[in-house]
Amino acid sequence: MLSAEEVSDQIEIAQVLQRYFRSMDEKDYALLETVFTPDATLHYDMQGGAKSTYREMVPRFREFNQHFCFTQHIMGHPLIELDGDRARSTNSLRAIHVQLTPEGEQNTWVVYGFYRDLHLRTPDGWRIPERYFKGVHFEGTLLPFDRVQRFPRPPWL
Repeated sequence: MLSAEEVSDQIEIAQVLQRYFRSMDEKDYALLETVFTPDATLHYDMQGGAKSTYREMVPRFREFNQHFCFTQHIMGHPLIELDGDRARSTNSLRAIHVQLTPEGEQNTWVVYGFYRDLHLRTPDGWRIPERYFKGVHFEGTLLPFDRVQRFPRPPWL
């Protein structure tokens, strides 16, 4: 049985994961400061992606996500394994990405995959210093970015 502190830690870590998805869907990249450590390494393996630092990824997130009028990152229930001030989580994902052409036609591209994260307890709360994402299945086609409208902010906010 989990102690009250362990339950609290698991809830806090799940909230870190949810803040990441909210930051992507609302294009609120400042919120990522509450998700990752400043020196975090991220490896997004979708067709051979390479490791990057958190600081390198923020502009990439911003550039990539502006090509979608709507995204919805739906996470499965994470498995969180605590080990003192460290933890590991595994979490499945379905991410819906909707593009709009200049003519207003919608295109939907869906990514299925999983995250494997290391978590550290910091003075500011739990943060992710290492992330690995593997995209395992895709539905639809991602249109070339020069053929879609750009949305620096979600139109629904």
